[in-house]
Amino acid sequence: MVIESNEYKIIVLRYLHFVIENDLNRQIDLNNEIDLVENIVSKKIIIFPEFSIDVESDVLLKNYLNTIIYNINLGYITIDDMIKVKS
Repeated sequence: MVIESNEYKIIVLRYLHFVIENDLNRQIDLNNEIDLVENIVSKKIIIFPEFSIDVESDVLLKNYLNTIIYNINLGYITIDDMIKVKS
């Protein structure tokens, strides 16, 4: 599946919002908390966390987001998985 980075970021953000709301019972704006970068060798899009002070100071949320992002970056959570969760 070929997907543009903007569309990928939207899917990732929707997925993160969904799992945080369901697992932590919170609603948080994550639009400025992550960025996407491209690995220059593999050309794979990688999620790069750029957490604000609010997220950094919330240890549970920070660790939870880092775990989810790590699993997405490694491919344990796929784009198909993220799309299925919301549909």
